[in-house]
Amino acid sequence: MFALRRCASTAIKSTWSVSASVPRLAAGIRFYSDETSTPDSSAAAQSIRLKPLGDIHSSSTPQSNSAQVWGFLVQTGKNITNGAGDNAEEKWKKREASVVQNLQKPDNPYTGRSVAVHNHEVGAAFTALRRIMSANAVARELRLVQRHEKKGVKRRRLKSERWRRRFAHEVRKKVKLVNEIRARGS
Repeated sequence: MFALRRCASTAIKSTWSVSASVPRLAAGIRFYSDETSTPDSSAAAQSIRLKPLGDIHSSSTPQSNSAQVWGFLVQTGKNITNGAGDNAEEKWKKREASVVQNLQKPDNPYTGRSVAVHNHEVGAAFTALRRIMSANAVARELRLVQRHEKKGVKRRRLKSERWRRRFAHEVRKKVKLVNEIRARGS
């Protein structure tokens, strides 16, 4: 019974994400419920009022009625997730409205040098920007480009910097390995 309720609530939650299918789902549930009177259309558009079939935890709900409701919910969930009745253009519009709108914007020349300010925390944003600039050695590069550097000299300098960086990385890896061996007690 618990798994059935959980699946039913999942199916209902998946249908609520598509606002167009909510009235259809409510109409189907209303059809299967014991309620004889239906609310007027203006009230149905604003809120959905359904008469409960019974307590979820008790077995007072007739099995045939709950089976019909469950079957309707499963079928409606499948129709919504499969996009039954939608052509390619409608599917594209739905995707455009939900997914594409939330995608990250393409990179520009300022992307790597920009930091977002969240909750008016300018100090934290400056700290993040300073960290990015120090990692990219912006100040050092600015100082180096103040005077012209010949091609050969620049090539040797960059080659030497790359070698030192790679060597330091290898030394760190070996130190980590030695510490792991010592920790094992060997």
